[in-house]
Amino acid sequence: MVSIDNAVIARLEKKGKKFEILVDPELAFKYKGAKADGPILNILAINEIFSDAKKGMRASDSDLREAFGDTDIERIGKIILKQGHIQLTTDLKRAKIAQRKKEIASLISQQALNPKTGLPHPMERILNAMDQAKVHITLMPAESQIDGIIKQLRPILPLSVENVKLKVLIPAAYTGRGYAAVKELGEVEKESWNSDGSWTAVVKIVAGIKMKFIDTMNSIGHGEIEIKEVK
Repeated sequence: MVSIDNAVIARLEKKGKKFEILVDPELAFKYKGAKADGPILNILAINEIFSDAKKGMRASDSDLREAFGDTDIERIGKIILKQGHIQLTTDLKRAKIAQRKKEIASLISQQALNPKTGLPHPMERILNAMDQAKVHITLMPAESQIDGIIKQLRPILPLSVENVKLKVLIPAAYTGRGYAAVKELGEVEKESWNSDGSWTAVVKIVAGIKMKFIDTMNSIGHGEIEIKEVK
């Protein structure tokens, strides 16, 4: 558990009132970006919900019940972390922005191609173009920023985001891991389960990750998964 001196405030306004918790900045930021909701007691500096954490003013039970339905600290803390704002320190925010910038550059390198060569741009080239275009990076999820940033980069860097369709036949022995990987990497447009337990699907993926998709399938199926590009 982080000490109070090193904690930051996570705040949520609800029903016209402020609710705050003191949290570990690193763990809180990771929790906010995670899809799953795990326990948060190790994130909290103190097991209290405040109306003003700096003044040490605790939120009243009546205000908590009105806003959240009960006074359960962990459940309310989760809501504040997920829906509220975390006041990051200047240094941590700068580091998170730099990390987010690299995530965005990596995703663009995977998803967009150089239309002149049909190959992805190296990540370093994309980072340099982002600096040249003076792209503004926020702490929003990388995926939500890509489309706007690609538009800003196009006058500097030729970028083409295209999709390809692949027909995949996964033998029964590999359907567990194979099915999950396909769903993660692409959009399944058609699928069918065959009488022998195998799975056939037509998958739409971003052209830039075609080789990654093929390599992943080969790794899972030891070369036994059939992949064919379709129109």
